[in-house]
Amino acid sequence: MKDVLHELQSLSLKLQKRDTSLVDASRHIHQTIEVLSATNNKDGKTELKVKAGITSGQFKGVDIRETQPKVKKSQFYQSIIDNLTRRLPDSELVTMLKPMDQHFWPKERTELVLFGKVRWGSLLNFSESPQLKLSVSSETGNYNNKARNIRVKP
Repeated sequence: MKDVLHELQSLSLKLQKRDTSLVDASRHIHQTIEVLSATNNKDGKTELKVKAGITSGQFKGVDIRETQPKVKKSQFYQSIIDNLTRRLPDSELVTMLKPMDQHFWPKERTELVLFGKVRWGSLLNFSESPQLKLSVSSETGNYNNKARNIRVKP
Protein backbone atom coordinates (compact mmCIF):
# COMPACT_ATOMS: atom_id res chain seq x y z
CA MET A 1 0.00 0.00 0.00
CA LYS A 2 2.83 2.41 0.85
CA ASP A 3 4.40 1.82 -2.57
CA VAL A 4 1.14 2.83 -4.28
CA LEU A 5 0.77 5.90 -2.10
CA HIS A 6 4.34 6.95 -2.92
CA GLU A 7 3.62 6.75 -6.67
CA LEU A 8 0.35 8.67 -6.32
CA GLN A 9 2.05 11.34 -4.19
CA SER A 10 4.74 11.73 -6.84
CA LEU A 11 2.09 12.06 -9.56
CA SER A 12 0.14 14.59 -7.51
CA LEU A 13 3.21 16.79 -7.00
CA LYS A 14 4.02 16.69 -10.72
CA LEU A 15 0.45 17.66 -11.64
CA GLN A 16 0.46 20.57 -9.17
CA LYS A 17 3.44 22.32 -10.75
CA ARG A 18 2.53 25.62 -12.38
CA ASP A 19 4.32 24.79 -15.62
CA THR A 20 2.60 21.41 -16.15
CA SER A 21 0.86 21.35 -19.51
CA LEU A 22 -1.96 19.08 -20.63
CA VAL A 23 0.55 16.95 -22.55
CA ASP A 24 2.85 16.77 -19.49
CA ALA A 25 -0.07 15.71 -17.30
CA SER A 26 -1.03 12.99 -19.76
CA ARG A 27 2.58 11.76 -19.92
CA HIS A 28 2.94 11.73 -16.10
CA ILE A 29 -0.31 9.80 -15.70
CA HIS A 30 0.76 7.24 -18.31
CA GLN A 31 4.15 6.84 -16.58
CA THR A 32 2.44 6.27 -13.23
CA ILE A 33 0.11 3.69 -14.80
CA GLU A 34 3.14 1.85 -16.23
CA VAL A 35 4.91 1.83 -12.85
CA LEU A 36 1.78 0.59 -11.06
CA SER A 37 1.22 -2.11 -13.69
CA ALA A 38 4.79 -3.33 -13.24
CA THR A 39 4.55 -3.22 -9.44
CA ASN A 40 1.23 -5.10 -9.56
CA ASN A 41 3.07 -8.21 -10.74
CA LYS A 42 6.16 -7.67 -8.60
CA ASP A 43 6.71 -6.70 -4.99
CA GLY A 44 7.59 -3.08 -4.28
CA LYS A 45 10.40 -1.94 -1.97
CA THR A 46 8.17 -1.57 1.10
CA GLU A 47 6.34 -4.82 0.43
CA LEU A 48 9.65 -6.69 0.38
CA LYS A 49 10.53 -5.19 3.79
CA VAL A 50 7.15 -6.20 5.23
CA LYS A 51 7.49 -9.76 3.91
CA ALA A 52 10.96 -9.99 5.45
CA GLY A 53 9.46 -8.74 8.72
CA ILE A 54 6.71 -11.37 8.60
CA THR A 55 9.33 -14.06 8.07
CA SER A 56 11.39 -12.84 11.05
CA GLY A 57 8.31 -12.07 13.17
CA GLN A 58 9.24 -8.41 13.69
CA PHE A 59 8.94 -5.24 11.65
CA LYS A 60 10.71 -2.13 12.95
CA GLY A 61 10.79 -3.54 16.47
CA VAL A 62 7.11 -4.53 16.54
CA ASP A 63 6.04 -8.17 16.76
CA ILE A 64 3.89 -9.05 13.78
CA ARG A 65 2.04 -12.10 12.56
CA GLU A 66 0.74 -13.00 9.16
CA THR A 67 -2.99 -12.66 8.52
CA GLN A 68 -5.18 -12.83 5.48
CA PRO A 69 -5.05 -9.54 3.55
CA LYS A 70 -8.38 -7.73 3.56
CA VAL A 71 -7.88 -6.45 0.01
CA LYS A 72 -6.30 -8.44 -2.80
CA LYS A 73 -3.22 -6.64 -4.09
CA SER A 74 -3.99 -7.21 -7.77
CA GLN A 75 -7.56 -5.88 -7.40
CA PHE A 76 -6.34 -2.84 -5.49
CA TYR A 77 -3.69 -1.98 -8.08
CA GLN A 78 -6.05 -2.58 -11.00
CA SER A 79 -8.68 -0.36 -9.41
CA ILE A 80 -6.18 2.51 -9.14
CA ILE A 81 -4.93 1.94 -12.71
CA ASP A 82 -8.51 1.96 -14.04
CA ASN A 83 -9.29 5.11 -12.08
CA LEU A 84 -6.23 6.93 -13.48
CA THR A 85 -7.08 5.79 -17.00
CA ARG A 86 -10.61 7.18 -16.70
CA ARG A 87 -9.41 10.50 -15.22
CA LEU A 88 -7.43 11.70 -18.21
CA PRO A 89 -7.79 9.60 -21.33
CA ASP A 90 -5.81 10.77 -24.35
CA SER A 91 -8.09 13.17 -26.12
CA GLU A 92 -7.74 14.35 -29.69
CA LEU A 93 -6.43 17.68 -28.41
CA VAL A 94 -3.67 15.99 -26.34
CA THR A 95 -2.65 13.98 -29.40
CA MET A 96 -2.53 17.13 -31.53
CA LEU A 97 -0.44 18.97 -28.93
CA LYS A 98 2.22 16.25 -28.63
CA PRO A 99 4.41 17.73 -31.43
CA MET A 100 4.88 20.80 -29.20
CA ASP A 101 6.44 18.65 -26.46
CA GLN A 102 10.09 17.72 -26.97
CA HIS A 103 9.58 14.40 -25.16
CA PHE A 104 7.73 13.13 -28.23
CA TRP A 105 10.17 14.41 -30.85
CA PRO A 106 12.13 11.83 -32.86
CA LYS A 107 15.83 11.52 -32.06
CA GLU A 108 16.95 11.34 -35.69
CA ARG A 109 17.39 14.71 -37.41
CA THR A 110 15.89 13.47 -40.70
CA GLU A 111 12.70 12.33 -38.94
CA LEU A 112 12.55 15.54 -36.93
CA VAL A 113 12.39 17.71 -40.05
CA LEU A 114 8.98 16.36 -41.08
CA PHE A 115 7.73 15.47 -37.60
CA GLY A 116 4.41 16.95 -36.66
CA LYS A 117 3.50 18.31 -40.09
CA VAL A 118 0.23 16.37 -40.15
CA ARG A 119 -0.44 17.13 -36.47
CA TRP A 120 0.11 20.88 -37.02
CA GLY A 121 -2.50 20.81 -39.76
CA SER A 122 -4.96 19.11 -37.41
CA LEU A 123 -4.18 21.60 -34.67
CA LEU A 124 -4.63 24.55 -36.99
CA ASN A 125 -7.97 23.17 -38.17
CA PHE A 126 -8.99 22.74 -34.54
CA SER A 127 -7.86 26.30 -33.78
CA GLU A 128 -10.25 27.68 -36.38
CA SER A 129 -13.14 26.69 -34.14
CA PRO A 130 -14.92 29.64 -32.50
CA GLN A 131 -13.93 28.42 -29.02
CA LEU A 132 -10.21 28.86 -29.69
CA LYS A 133 -8.64 31.68 -31.64
CA LEU A 134 -5.03 30.79 -32.35
CA SER A 135 -2.82 32.24 -35.04
CA VAL A 136 0.54 30.80 -36.01
CA SER A 137 3.50 32.43 -37.69
CA SER A 138 5.47 29.58 -39.24
CA GLU A 139 8.53 31.74 -39.81
CA THR A 140 9.03 32.97 -36.25
CA GLY A 141 7.39 30.15 -34.29
CA ASN A 142 5.23 32.64 -32.39
CA TYR A 143 1.74 31.59 -31.41
CA ASN A 144 -0.83 34.21 -30.49
CA ASN A 145 -3.81 33.16 -28.41
CA LYS A 146 -5.96 36.29 -28.47
CA ALA A 147 -4.65 38.20 -25.44
CA ARG A 148 -1.19 36.75 -24.94
CA ASN A 149 1.82 35.72 -26.99
CA ILE A 150 3.42 32.34 -26.41
CA ARG A 151 6.90 31.53 -27.66
CA VAL A 152 7.50 27.84 -28.30
CA LYS A 153 11.15 26.87 -28.15
CA PRO A 154 12.20 24.00 -30.44
